Amino acid sequence: MPPAVSTSSTDVSPEDTGYTRGVRLASVDAGRVIRIFLALCLLSTVVLAAVLTASAAGDDDRLNTLRHHGVPVVVTVTDCLGVGASINIGVQYWQCHGDYTLAGRKFHEVIGGNRAQLDAGSQIQAVAVAGQPSLLSTTASIGPGHSLWAPFVTPVILWGAVVLALGGWGAWWLRRKQKRSVPEAVSTGSGPQD
Repeated sequence: MPPAVSTSSTDVSPEDTGYTRGVRLASVDAGRVIRIFLALCLLSTVVLAAVLTASAAGDDDRLNTLRHHGVPVVVTVTDCLGVGASINIGVQYWQCHGDYTLAGRKFHEVIGGNRAQLDAGSQIQAVAVAGQPSLLSTTASIGPGHSLWAPFVTPVILWGAVVLALGGWGAWWLRRKQKRSVPEAVSTGSGPQD
């Protein structure tokens, strides 16, 4: 006896659903996918803004320490290393090392505040902080021409974008909530009478 075949309306054929090579595809809510994507973009922007804010605060602290506690030193350039953006790209900037003496002790550190290639053996004027030998920078880079607020421009713009995005999301959510409550009021008969 052949098996009974059901023909009820609850049966689903492969043509009625999204089958691909034997795998049933689930229906996807495009609105939900877009919301998740936008939430991930917003989260990425928050993380980037936080990292850039922390970096700018560190640079600001370094510059303030050099300006208020730094002492002039003469640095003898020992070598420079070219730093590139990626493989097969030319040198983007130079990172030079130098020797200097502070409080009777010799140090070999990276010369901050300079991205140009310096000749080995040349002497440059710099500022160093006693007790923190790695805080070494050229005198030109800590002068009054370098503003303290410049590193904060990009983080402020990113935080502004985050605030605008959250404000837009809040307005969208309120509008959506109001649209949902209007049909309920009409269906319960609490709307205006004719």
